[in-house]
Amino acid sequence: MKAGIIGLGYVGLITAINLRAIGIDVTGIDVDAKKIELLKEKKSYIYEPGTDNLLERYNLPASTDVKAIADADLVLITVGTPSNDDGSQNLTYFISAVKSLQDINYKGAVVPRSTILPGTTDSYVTPYFEHVGYNPEFLAEGRANEDFIHPDKIVIGYKDEYTRDIMKKLYEGIKAPIIETDIKTAEMIKYANNAFLASKISIANELGNITKKLNIDVYKVTDAIGLDSRIGKKFLNAGIGWGGSCFKKDISALVQISRIHGYEPEIFNAVLKQNDLQPLKIIDILRARTEIKGKNIGLLGLSFKPETDDIRDAPSIKIASALLDEGAIIHAYDPRAMNNFKNYDDKFKNIDYCENAKQCVERSDAVLILTEWNAFKDDRLYPADKIIIEGRRIRGKEGVCW
Repeated sequence: MKAGIIGLGYVGLITAINLRAIGIDVTGIDVDAKKIELLKEKKSYIYEPGTDNLLERYNLPASTDVKAIADADLVLITVGTPSNDDGSQNLTYFISAVKSLQDINYKGAVVPRSTILPGTTDSYVTPYFEHVGYNPEFLAEGRANEDFIHPDKIVIGYKDEYTRDIMKKLYEGIKAPIIETDIKTAEMIKYANNAFLASKISIANELGNITKKLNIDVYKVTDAIGLDSRIGKKFLNAGIGWGGSCFKKDISALVQISRIHGYEPEIFNAVLKQNDLQPLKIIDILRARTEIKGKNIGLLGLSFKPETDDIRDAPSIKIASALLDEGAIIHAYDPRAMNNFKNYDDKFKNIDYCENAKQCVERSDAVLILTEWNAFKDDRLYPADKIIIEGRRIRGKEGVCW
């Protein structure tokens, strides 16, 4: 079978190259000609472990011309759906992708994979195509290729049997439970998934804030409650909060659509607020230990999680901004994310970006560990007489929630 992918960003590229790896004839489409040129050279423009090897092994045909997928049996739409200023969903790229398929009178199955609110496919895709479905992704940055090949589940939302069958054929090389449902339910499953995970992290962080006041190690608590099969161990790591491209965007959109329908989702409002405040708690601890103005403060880790260069909604952004506002001199090191961080905000250009973790620590009066990169676990990095505060628990020393 032939498949097309419209939108070769993070999700699109990972989806396309892994489908190639399981034997699907895939062609990618993107408006960015630079991406297409890099793919012709078998080079990745994102950092994700294993992607370079996959591109080298499985050539990915790609084009800026949507006509290149006119004969595909199925097209997955994987363009970005960012947030507007009010938290609602911006569908500019999505609508453009749908229109491009209309323009070539595409006859195969049109299946959005972008994260879109329930009812979006029915409003913007179903009226124009005979075969329509929805197929959400559940790819975690840092292990996305593994997640694609060994997923917890595959969700197939469909309007017609042709689309259901072609999607099942698309994934027949992957062993995982398949959830077959209607399109609107499939769209909601994605939001429910992310809302639940973000809420679980925020609960762990709130427990951490309480237990620190009580001089209790939150990790002893969460290790115990994680053994309860109703709770589970994953996503209980307390710290400076969650980041990334999905959680805040998706929960904000869910809040907005809830309000449109006359319901105020108090729990999700609280999750967003809790996570908004959580990163700055590490500065409160630092402030209690030392004067910040004029001090050299080291930041180890800028990406929102290890094994990625992604800084979108990373706690490091709020922390660095607040430190600069208080007059700190910042030294920073991250194995992958320094260039992205430097270009995120003009005021970040004046940060001293170090060559390695050791240099960052040596230049600093106090060090905040913000990302749990393996390179930061070495106790030899940290002199006994230096202030070290962990935002992510990697050494078990003083931290934001312990």
